[in-house]
Amino acid sequence: MCPLSICPLCGRGVHGTIVRVDDQHAIDEVACNTCGTFRVSDAAKHALEGAYWTDRRWMLSGVTRRASDNGSPLELRSDNLEEFARFAQVPATPFEAMDGMMRLISTRVRDIVGRCVLDIDHDYPLTYSAGPHEFTHVMVLLESRGLIGRVGNAAREGRVEIALGLDGWSEIDRLRRTSPNSDQAFVAMSFDDDMRSLFSDAIKPALEATGYQPFRVDNRPHNEKIDDRIVAEIRQSGLVVADFTRQKNGVYWESGFAQGLGIPVIRTCNSDDLKANKLHFDTRQYLHVEWASEAELRQKLELHIRATIPGRATAKRRGRA
Repeated sequence: MCPLSICPLCGRGVHGTIVRVDDQHAIDEVACNTCGTFRVSDAAKHALEGAYWTDRRWMLSGVTRRASDNGSPLELRSDNLEEFARFAQVPATPFEAMDGMMRLISTRVRDIVGRCVLDIDHDYPLTYSAGPHEFTHVMVLLESRGLIGRVGNAAREGRVEIALGLDGWSEIDRLRRTSPNSDQAFVAMSFDDDMRSLFSDAIKPALEATGYQPFRVDNRPHNEKIDDRIVAEIRQSGLVVADFTRQKNGVYWESGFAQGLGIPVIRTCNSDDLKANKLHFDTRQYLHVEWASEAELRQKLELHIRATIPGRATAKRRGRA
């Protein structure tokens, strides 16, 4: 063990350690206050030093920090850096960035006083900000709209104590209603008989391992119209997993409906369909977890959830699953 000199992601050396955990495969474990705990191979570190990653490493910081805070540190290798970078939920507009910071604040406030501390130097990956400067800019935007106010600096430089106003509480209430705190995961996929094992052996165990209760509309008896039941169950879900293999129209509709409600959607698809360019053009721009076998989908889906959805690794330990 040695003092952390420079983190290979954020490029900063702050109160952390590097430990060589695997000499045979040249893998270190890095503990960084900004990027969290993660493992990284020497080959990946070499790749990250290249020009291609100069303006992209911060995206990996957000992914590794989320996974680390979820208790599931990632292992970065030269062959998975691009895939992990695609996990990053980078805000496309200032409004999405503001929503991201308000969601972070909502996890930190503990009572109706609405005060919490934001660490500008170390919290920026949690909102997929490109650095402290962008994180501060979003904070200023929230202040300008009267959603938060600074009530003083915390003990250490870079830490800011903020408080929610009534407009801020109203915004958090809106976000909580559009992103339900539910352990149900709605599964949209082909109901063909030969696809049943994909659900039972891959999607279902991956969801259960991350604290979700999978729901597939054909697996439970009901008296309602099928469309009404689908709408009701999606509204009650905290996550939608949509597998686009075989291009079923219902999967497109259900994933789009969930996205419109602000519910996280994880898209998956068999590699043969992806290589044959079968996806509809409306969804091609989104990341799809590509799989060639049930075992691969189970592993990738669980990893994707842990790296992108806050709090999933601790769900079972809290007794929620």
